[in-house]
Amino acid sequence: KTRHRLDVAIGATLRELTVATASRLHELVESGRTPPPVYEQKKCDSCSLVAFCLPKAVGGPGAVARYLEDMG
Repeated sequence: KTRHRLDVAIGATLRELTVATASRLHELVESGRTPPPVYEQKKCDSCSLVAFCLPKAVGGPGAVARYLEDMG
């Protein structure tokens, strides 16, 4: 929520990473699959979409058990 803009130098390494990430995104869209969410406490706990994403309930092995334990 800082809302500050930063200048980012785009060198060869960052450009390659960006191209690879875009390619992976295109593959996911074409496959019709949505990757499972990954729970990260600091990010997820302040996210307005956490109720839709449900990273504790569906993200990773043991997620359902972990979610139920947290709820109980």
